[in-house]
Amino acid sequence: MAYFLILVALLAWLLSRIKSGSVSLPQNYMALGLALVVFVWAISGVFSASRHISFSGLSADPSGVVPIFMFAVAAFMAYFYLRSAAQVFFWIFSFFTSAGIIFLVQLLRLLFGINPVPWISFASPASNLFGSWTELGILFSMVLASSLFLFEIGASKAFKSWFFVLAVLSFAVVALVNSPVVWWVLFAFLLVILAYLFSFRTPRLNVFRPTFFFLLAVLFFIQIPTLSSAALSYLGIQSIEIRPSWSSSWSVIQKTLEENTALGSGPGTFVYDWLRYKPAAVNLSPFWAVRFSTGFGFWPSALAMTGVLGLVAFLFLFVSFALYGFRFLVRSGEEKSDPALAIVSILILMLLVYSFVYSLNFTFILFLFVFLGIFMALVSEAGLASEKQIALFHNSGSGFISALVIIFLLVAAFSSFYLLGQKYAAAYYFGKSVKLGLSGDIAGAETAFNRTIGLDPRDQYYRGIVDVGLSQMSSLLNRQDISPDDLRGRFQNMLSQAIQNAQTAVSLNEADPLNWVSLGRIYEAVVPFQISGASEFAFAAYREASLRDPSNPEILLAQARVALAAKQTPQARAFLEESLKLKGNYTPAHLLLAQIEDSEGNVKEAISRAEAAAILSPGDIGVLFQLGLLYYRDSRLENARQVFARAVELSPNYSNARYFLGLIYDRLGERGAAIAEFERVQALNPGTEEVSKILQNLRSGKKALAGNSPPGPGPEERKKAPIED
Repeated sequence: MAYFLILVALLAWLLSRIKSGSVSLPQNYMALGLALVVFVWAISGVFSASRHISFSGLSADPSGVVPIFMFAVAAFMAYFYLRSAAQVFFWIFSFFTSAGIIFLVQLLRLLFGINPVPWISFASPASNLFGSWTELGILFSMVLASSLFLFEIGASKAFKSWFFVLAVLSFAVVALVNSPVVWWVLFAFLLVILAYLFSFRTPRLNVFRPTFFFLLAVLFFIQIPTLSSAALSYLGIQSIEIRPSWSSSWSVIQKTLEENTALGSGPGTFVYDWLRYKPAAVNLSPFWAVRFSTGFGFWPSALAMTGVLGLVAFLFLFVSFALYGFRFLVRSGEEKSDPALAIVSILILMLLVYSFVYSLNFTFILFLFVFLGIFMALVSEAGLASEKQIALFHNSGSGFISALVIIFLLVAAFSSFYLLGQKYAAAYYFGKSVKLGLSGDIAGAETAFNRTIGLDPRDQYYRGIVDVGLSQMSSLLNRQDISPDDLRGRFQNMLSQAIQNAQTAVSLNEADPLNWVSLGRIYEAVVPFQISGASEFAFAAYREASLRDPSNPEILLAQARVALAAKQTPQARAFLEESLKLKGNYTPAHLLLAQIEDSEGNVKEAISRAEAAAILSPGDIGVLFQLGLLYYRDSRLENARQVFARAVELSPNYSNARYFLGLIYDRLGERGAAIAEFERVQALNPGTEEVSKILQNLRSGKKALAGNSPPGPGPEERKKAPIED
């Protein structure tokens, strides 16, 4: 929606320039800095590790080429539209009003359980209309600082009262968020505001003013961070901040710059830098598989993505802003107290600081550029920077070129509406296809995915349709109502289409390991059918994925599965051992190794591996079942009983665990307990012949498996579980 509003503003401005026949362009270093940032981003995008991602039109990530370009357009629109102090204050009041709406919605939800926007689903009490819980605190810290400043500089009593109430409410939100980052930044800027006020407002130093008391309150919360705990507990708010540390972010940035110092890895590609260079210690954390799109802060991450040239462009823009800000401060007399310029400067500085110490979202970076545009307009109006007037339709070189540029921009803006409309429609159909897939409507999901990629061919969308293809292939193989020849033909067509879609995803974005994994999954799925070359193609795709995500044990696990399907057990074992070197507590690798040991008759080693997996994942009922089954095979009945009982405790309807628990009770002579377990299994799975036979045996005083095993194999020896859960 932000892009549409920016384009509307651009179109309106272009049409007004054509009507007036002239245009005023900024002649200042900040305008040059904005243009330089866009230019460097575009050049970095051309040489990006993934041009597909760098130039993607729609993304929540604000670091791509298109977002930065649109932010710059928004800055220039702010420059052209918000020229006077009255216009700027209208914008500030609109900013306050938006924050007030967000506050009101959150208040109604938290205190009264009322959702005034029912078309939006909130996942938790911490969910809000703006972003993360910390980002909500950042927003209201900005509202607090600016409303306090407006209160202090003097206004009518009604306005002063309104600003003070706004400051108090904002402080309440910041206190509830209780983020150390927000507290320290707010503390620093309240000090800045006090220093600014003392520098010209009164001949005598009056320390005891509202800003000073708010400063003390902030310091109090910094010193005693648990002050908000009771309120958070009462409101049921739990918020966990997951982001890379400064040290891990800097490690990734350094290694990325070693490879491409000048231009970095490309806009929007920090996630691939993270996957390639994240520290090994990250694999020991619970968030080892998280794909972080930014590091510790926005601008540090931008350094990895745009290199030294990106840093130079940003510094040029920042120094230009600082230069005009300094000129504003050194002006003599009461001109120094220009409130509009002062409050915009404060908001810009706050956003700059936050963007260094936090990974700000799309809206905040847009705000930063808009405020930079407003600042440019105000310094021009104040006579601190110049403008160039150009007559568009006069017979001059500059007029002709300017008119040509205006017309080109007009056509480009109209075209952009169409392109953005396509991308928004594609995003809608993508969401629809995911919902249909989750509901089991595979055919509907395929139709929606085809519409999606027809509107916007992105690698993410092609990965989605590959998943649909795999589901269709699985469903087809389970059908009994078609002939073998027909089944074979349909399967080959589905397989061919799935491979083509996965290869398209790879060709669009080779940098993303998920695309290579998607291709590998297709070939892995058909390895058991002994299709020529399937295992080799699967290995090749997974190797490419490993090159791009070398510390991911999941990819090595996938290669181990392929090796097992191809009956290459030693190679499978090697892959699993390698995955455990990357992540020693990787449960699936331990479990698969246990299955390999069991298949080779090494029951003791299999049990050892399964025990390790159970220790690492004590709540995983699948791991517990495997361990219990191994104990049962090794006649360690008491151990097996404890493990199966734990599995049933975690999942009371786990029929297979209850089945073996019943057999154990039978072998231990606890017939009543055995009957109780099998009665529960029968209730969960009515009509199961084997369970009925077992209950008949137990009730007549026989062994549970009498007449079943022998002569047939025992349930622990079968390839399939006794009950189809």
